[in-house]
Amino acid sequence: MARTAGTKGEATWATIRKSGIKLIYKHGYAAMNLRQLAVEAGLRPGSLYNYFQSKEEFLFRILREILEEILADFDRTVGPITATPVDRLLAFVEFHIRWHTERRLETFIGFMEMRSLSKARYLKYVALRKRYEDCVTDILTQGMKAGQFSIRDPRVTAFAIISMLTGTCQWYRKNGRLAQAELIGIYKDIVLKIASPAPGTQRRSARVSGP
Repeated sequence: MARTAGTKGEATWATIRKSGIKLIYKHGYAAMNLRQLAVEAGLRPGSLYNYFQSKEEFLFRILREILEEILADFDRTVGPITATPVDRLLAFVEFHIRWHTERRLETFIGFMEMRSLSKARYLKYVALRKRYEDCVTDILTQGMKAGQFSIRDPRVTAFAIISMLTGTCQWYRKNGRLAQAELIGIYKDIVLKIASPAPGTQRRSARVSGP
């Protein structure tokens, strides 16, 4: 069984993970090999097996940790907000864009390389991703019950919103025409129109710190 306990082990894993994300993003999972990973991380090839037993297990650990981190960051930033569903939806928009534009490499491999997992690990990954999708669906459902949103299907709408917001990481650049805050403001307007707030619902901006 792989061992990673202790401060040194955690630091080494962080180096391996960072190197792996870089290589997978640059070359693709199929083209990357563990010898390349060891060289990039400054380790002996045999040392990698203290952290995983196969190339696919390495990929799964990375993908799983990315999802676990976004769930934890969501709980820390959006979760504590107890105001209206409109506030929570706007907070989610800000959180999601900040997270995915600031962590573009993780976002890319998370969506592109899940296909490389075995069926059993793929199903575990999808189940974990569903927890995040459920968070957004719950916000929309609460808004419908409160009469603040008028949408036909909260689940489908959640998928549409997540896909649209995630797409910003493919083209947004910090030195581009729009500042991140401006981008977030534009997407808040778009998402509110998608959710179709009931007439008379007052928009309130929810401020959320990035992860």
